[in-house]
Amino acid sequence: MREEVRAAYEELVAWTDLIFAQMCEKFGSLVKCRPGCTDCCYAVFGLFPVEAVYLKEKFDELPEEQRQAALERAAEAEEQLMELKRKLARHPDDPYMQHRIMARERVRCPLLDGKGECILYSFRPLTCRVYGIPVLVKGRAQICWKAGFEPGEKYPTFNLDTAYRELYRLSQELLGDEEKAGFLLSLPMVLRTSVEELLSGNWKL
Repeated sequence: MREEVRAAYEELVAWTDLIFAQMCEKFGSLVKCRPGCTDCCYAVFGLFPVEAVYLKEKFDELPEEQRQAALERAAEAEEQLMELKRKLARHPDDPYMQHRIMARERVRCPLLDGKGECILYSFRPLTCRVYGIPVLVKGRAQICWKAGFEPGEKYPTFNLDTAYRELYRLSQELLGDEEKAGFLLSLPMVLRTSVEELLSGNWKL
């Protein structure tokens, strides 16, 4: 990854962490993120290409034993994701049903080890970093079900839409391809793909 793109991505991550820290300082009792809580580690979401390349570079630096165990977990997760695709395909013209299916689906992140710890916690994606605070997605507020934020009350929200636009922009700068910059890549696929292939945009989805 080019250094200027890496620096811009890490700046975005630092800004995200700052917002999360400010929310914890102001609403600490309502944010339930604690060591050992792995709820967000079973959520289904994709990675923008810039996140995928960054995470894969860090993954390749891990000891071989850790990487191999994660790849075995990734293979299991890919099977679950294939089943999820089949479920969604049964409702091609029903966004409501697709949303319900996605909301209920639980797939263990391959980076979650046997101790319930993320092996790349310091380098985790943006979505993971804001899971426990109110966020704005497609103009609607969302929050982790474990959090103590009360429905109907007004709280500051982290605008994920804005963050996603920046991730798209950085991915476009990284790949030089507007269309592929908007692709969301599954983590299991990212872990089994080389950095060079990720950068080329020739992905085996």
